Amino acid sequence: MSLERKGFKFGDCFLDTVRGQLFRENTPLRLTPKLYETLCVFLESGGRLIEKDELLEHVWPETHVEESSLTFTISKLRKILGDDPKEPRFIETVPGIGYRFVARIELVSGSKDAEAPPGDPTAESPSKNSLRRRSAKTATIALSSMLLVVSVIAIGMYAMADPTDTDSLAATEPISTALVKVKGRSLTATLSPDGRQLAYTEENAGKVGIWLQDIDTTERRELLSPGDYLYFRLRFSPDSRRLYFVRRPRAGTLKADIYFIPTTGGVPTRVAENTEGAIDASPDGRLVAYSRYEDGVGSTLYVANSDGTNERPLTFKELRSDIRGISFSPDSQKLAFAVGQADDGTSNFSIRAIDLSTGKESELSSSRFYAVQSVVWGSEERGLLFTASSAYGKPRRIWQLDTGSGTVRPVSDRYTKFTQLSSDLSGHKLIATRQYNDFKLVTSSFASSNHTKVLTMAATADYSIENEIVYSTDEGEIWRIAPDSAAKEPITSSDSVDFAPLVSPDRRRIFYMSNNSGASRVWRMNADGSDKKQISRLHGGIPKYVSKDGRFLYFEANSTDTIWKVPTDGSYQEEEVWNEKVSNSRFSSDESKVAYLKYDKAGERRVRVLVADFSKKRVLREIGLPADAGQPIMLEWRKDARNISLLARNHQGLGLWEHDLETNETKFVRKVGFEVIRDFSISPDGNNYVMILGEWIRETVLMDYPRLSN
Repeated sequence: MSLERKGFKFGDCFLDTVRGQLFRENTPLRLTPKLYETLCVFLESGGRLIEKDELLEHVWPETHVEESSLTFTISKLRKILGDDPKEPRFIETVPGIGYRFVARIELVSGSKDAEAPPGDPTAESPSKNSLRRRSAKTATIALSSMLLVVSVIAIGMYAMADPTDTDSLAATEPISTALVKVKGRSLTATLSPDGRQLAYTEENAGKVGIWLQDIDTTERRELLSPGDYLYFRLRFSPDSRRLYFVRRPRAGTLKADIYFIPTTGGVPTRVAENTEGAIDASPDGRLVAYSRYEDGVGSTLYVANSDGTNERPLTFKELRSDIRGISFSPDSQKLAFAVGQADDGTSNFSIRAIDLSTGKESELSSSRFYAVQSVVWGSEERGLLFTASSAYGKPRRIWQLDTGSGTVRPVSDRYTKFTQLSSDLSGHKLIATRQYNDFKLVTSSFASSNHTKVLTMAATADYSIENEIVYSTDEGEIWRIAPDSAAKEPITSSDSVDFAPLVSPDRRRIFYMSNNSGASRVWRMNADGSDKKQISRLHGGIPKYVSKDGRFLYFEANSTDTIWKVPTDGSYQEEEVWNEKVSNSRFSSDESKVAYLKYDKAGERRVRVLVADFSKKRVLREIGLPADAGQPIMLEWRKDARNISLLARNHQGLGLWEHDLETNETKFVRKVGFEVIRDFSISPDGNNYVMILGEWIRETVLMDYPRLSN
């Protein structure tokens, strides 16, 4: 199959913007999204001087990061390009100002040889007029009307490909239009069957409401006023007169209920209770489908009348298997859904269908994916779309499944992360929600919040020594950074996803989770990144504590939510040492106690903070936070093994608290903010702490529904 080649040629390199792939002398080179965006800025510049602030604004939009982040990104890009800053062939530093791309740039605009190497295509030099200006607010990288627009979805016809081979994929022109962009955790959206309205949730000051927006005029109105809820799915009825939604209280039960509300406004009516979040309404208007998970048993797929009556089970899946992405077929006779479990980090989700009249269940494709999120069955009986990752750590992309042949192909680029999909009844329009984040590594002092400083973008972090922090990135790399100077360097850089580093007490080793062997397992390496070795076989999980003698590692297993112990020498003698389910477990410095968060009971959202005698395996006490503190999110022991620092969230945001185990007193330290927290660690001397703070940013876009190729 012949596909167009479009992109930029410079020196011995070629950036294929159709595939999102960089080549040097026909050899593909790996670029992270930030490196890709930075290179695009240079290639768009036409050789002009680009100031540092402009680069920071384009590559890290609406995010404050230190200049060192840009410096190291440029350094890494130079290394990949084989460039020398002292004698630059590509990127020239202009001291105190910024950078200039000095190589001759050729624009390749339509060669029809997808399999051939870049070669020496006929090209023209890009001019300023041929390249649209970037919007600083949306950080859209606009190359030209003929080139892929970075950060806008590239939807279209792709070459058939192995779903795990993300480097072999190609895209056509982008055909999407951004509709909504809001910061927050709760944006979910759906398209009305007539394609005229968009319903979505929006979070403001911690409260979430539902809005309706006209597709053509972009006028919007509030349908359901903001409240203390979390929303998971929205679905219109076929006549667009009702909007179904799935929600649960922000505090309270873990289970969600399904409601509908007239699209003209009114009081919500409950349809089903204690569901898992997925829902769909049949095109003929008669049925709704959803699933429930029973702790210790498994997941069941249900169908009921559109008002919730006559509920009946369709299929049951075993313990720890999730049913996700429910979608009716165009004739309302079948249900497609995804089933699998993501705890061990392997790609085991399958796409299945069940016939509603016979109850016969079948597998639609032999392809397997990691963490399927959404499934949409379009107007074509054979055409089904879903969002999923090809493997752990890979972006969640949009995929198309031919239910006739079982073949699967990607229909979105390998950089943009997608969560939810919905389409109109005609199958001509599709709504997709894409997701990214701005999580930052933030340091602060217990003595004063005036010492708070943003260092870099990060996903998790742990203090190593007084002047160093080890952290992981969203790209699955582990780095170290100096809090004072923000100077940083990579420790790992490979095709595997390395995550959640924990530094040993002697600072000689780093323990972390990695999928280097396929499934996510616990690994160790020297502090300089050498001598990598897998140390767990049965389970993967988050490293929590290294014994003082360095012989054992304790980790929180993803598949069981319990604490396991494994020798650090790689002998694989894994042992479950705490069989109660825990969350955010932390060990005291004297190894005598473990503190953790625990849900009160199955289905309840009330979180308890417990402290246990680890050797005797018994709970010593429950830490009671004041009623106005809100829900505990994270905790960490102080150096004295007597005090525990806690982060809790209420309607006013995130707060830092301190609990004294001897006096049983809890005191408020300070407000932290409204942002989401992903990690929390205290320095070895107990004076400072580091947090990973930020927001999930989601955008909803409208695009043409991709057709199956003949």
